[in-house]
Parts: sequence; C-alpha cells; structure tokens
Amino acid sequence: IKFLVENLDSDSLSSKGSQILSALKATKKVFESTKDILQEFESSLDREVCLIPHGYPKLDKLINDLKKLKDTKVDSICYAPTIYMLEDEFKDTLSLPDGVYIVGKLLENFPQYNIIFRPHPKTIEYNAGKEYLEDILKHYQNHPRFIYDTSSYHLETFARSALFVSDFSGAPQTFAFATNRPVLSLSKKGFNKQCKKVLKSKDIRKNYGIVINDVKKLTKSIKIIL
Repeated sequence: IKFLVENLDSDSLSSKGSQILSALKATKKVFESTKDILQEFESSLDREVCLIPHGYPKLDKLINDLKKLKDTKVDSICYAPTIYMLEDEFKDTLSLPDGVYIVGKLLENFPQYNIIFRPHPKTIEYNAGKEYLEDILKHYQNHPRFIYDTSSYHLETFARSALFVSDFSGAPQTFAFATNRPVLSLSKKGFNKQCKKVLKSKDIRKNYGIVINDVKKLTKSIKIIL
C-alpha cells in the first residue's frame, strides 16, 4: 500500500482501530487531517510514515450536504451526549445521567423549539447507560416537541438545529464548523486536568463554543446564546 486516506476520529478509532493500524503498518504515505490522532498509533508502528495534511473531507461533505437542505426550517435544539463508555475517570463528567433534567429544562424553557435527543450511536449499539436512556424516554417520548433521533447520519438534525448541546464529544465541533451556529458544552470542574491526565490532550471546547460547569446554568446560558 502506497497511500492511505483515512479520516481518523474517535469513532473510527474505537470501531476500526485494529484494521487502521494494520493498514498503517503497510503504508508509505498517509493523508490525514490532524497529527494528534495519528500520534496515538506511533508507539505501535515500527517505522516512520509520511504524514500529508489534507484537511477534513468529512466536514466538506457535510457542508455540501447541508447546502442541499438550506431551506430546512431551523426549529430545534439538539441535545447529543457523548458515548457512555469512556474511562471510569470520565464517568462523572458525562451529562447523560442528567439527561432527564436537561431535556426537561429545554422543553420547559424553550417552547418555540423542538428538542432533539440524539444519544451517541455507540451508546445505543453497546446498550451503555441503558437506564438513563430509558428514563429520558419514559419521561418525554410522548411530548409533542420531543424528538428521539437514532439515525445513522446527523444531517437532518444539524440542518434544523439552532443550537447544539453536548458534553465531551466531537459532534459539537463538527456542528459548529458545518453550520456556523452556536454550541454549548456541559462540563464539570476539574475536567481539564482529567483530560490531560487520561487522554493526554487539552480541552479545546472553548475554542468553538461556550462551556458551563454547572447544569443548573443551562437555561440562563442558552437564553444568552439565542
């Protein structure tokens, strides 16, 4: 293999990590959007490969797809918590356990919007955090403005969302860059230290949106944003 064009992200690392690593070992040149993700493989590679920056083609495709839906009514707020399967050190930083409160506050305080609940596809696939998903659905599945999104591609949800609410996930960054609309990330105090310790990376969420450390500030923060 002379060339490998692979858009590596958290999903591909978790679902295709071994296949990608095998391909990298037989590759001379790699076209990649970021060096950070590739560095996770460096300790497993027994030789150097040529890394060629090429941008983010997945984002380009999403932007082009959204242009086809430019007349879609922006009538929703999306709450999309990240996968409920991170390391134990991160369990108390995830927002899914607060999902009933979050969705309830969004429905109560923003009656002009539908509330789209889109859990991470891997959360559903691995049946992770099942009790939290079931609790949210038990409370709100019959609400006329509640939408449960389990689609494989987030295109329509992105097109109709005025705001994207999440926690520690890559989706808000993609949403912000693809739509130029606001993002709010839920966090907990001390998360940045945990991020550096466990993931060996910085918390960059403030670079593309607002971060709050108290879920009780959700409503006030969104009213400021919108």
